[in-house]
Amino acid sequence: MSSPRFVAIHGHFYQPPRESPWLERVEVQDSAAPFHDWNARVTAECYAPNTAARRVDAQNRILDVVDNFAALAFDVGPTLMAWLEAERPDVYRAIVAADRASHAARGQGNAIAQAYGHAILPLCSRRDKVTQVRWGLADFRHRFGREAHGMWLPETAADTETLEVLAEEGVRFTLLAPDNYRSDFLDVRLWDGDTLLLEAQAAALALDAPAAPSFAAAQAMSRGFAGFETHPFPACFVCGLARAAGDGLRIFAGGGDDGLVGAPWVPDHELAGGGARVRPEFLWAALDCPGYFAIARGGEKAVLGRMVGEVDPTIAPGERCVVVGWPVGRSGRKLQAGTALFDESGTRRGVSLQTWITI
Repeated sequence: MSSPRFVAIHGHFYQPPRESPWLERVEVQDSAAPFHDWNARVTAECYAPNTAARRVDAQNRILDVVDNFAALAFDVGPTLMAWLEAERPDVYRAIVAADRASHAARGQGNAIAQAYGHAILPLCSRRDKVTQVRWGLADFRHRFGREAHGMWLPETAADTETLEVLAEEGVRFTLLAPDNYRSDFLDVRLWDGDTLLLEAQAAALALDAPAAPSFAAAQAMSRGFAGFETHPFPACFVCGLARAAGDGLRIFAGGGDDGLVGAPWVPDHELAGGGARVRPEFLWAALDCPGYFAIARGGEKAVLGRMVGEVDPTIAPGERCVVVGWPVGRSGRKLQAGTALFDESGTRRGVSLQTWITI
């Protein structure tokens, strides 16, 4: 039996500011006849019908009327939303209500933000990029009453600096057209002043993981956590004993003589950021420290130098999970380990190959 296939639909809705700078009103646009102007015409032919779309049967009989905005991902430009609020408040309210309905149903609203003035961001200075993104996020927050997780880039145009600005402003994702994608977009660097802290790039991974131990078995393995006796980094966010419940992940991976270490993990609801799924950055973090405890000898200190991995962000807060680590190899000061994250059913939801450097 073939796997199910899915289609994701995103609606990008935008109109430029057409108001006269002298009258602060949209003047008559003859080309939009019989409507007053193009905002009015496109609203009547597109935006309004999508808030009350008719579903019909084979005989074209109406079955029900639905708001399509509640069923598709979308962004609406700030200039268009301002016009709708003033001129077509019924459509404006329906769009906002659709986002709230989708958020209530799935824990994630359908709407994402849009760069404020629809400027082509790669052509802007960094200061203008920041302004466009911040104003777009502020307008979204004002209208939809929540933070935007994603942002539409005008014409899906992006460069590395644009994506860095999105990340710095807390945007989790954007959409790129296939011909706008280049691997160097995924060359991301994190700096502390002039100090480079980390670099992330696209990479392929082929790594077999061991079978998932049961949750009860992982609990038993965790009792052998070496960090209970000597911990090189007691304040570590992932495995630090100095972290209170809710402050860190508290993943204490211990194990037997075969080198496999494991620990149970029940993600706190705070890790979902108000959504229905644990945020991906915490899944990446969960894959970190079990690798160290699978390879460190006698409490020797090591820091993570490289991690190649993948995560499937479908873990729900409160779900009983298991994290494991195992040794892969050693060459001088370089230690290699594998880690994996499993959900309650034993399905693998994350895996990584790590290189640690002893210090």
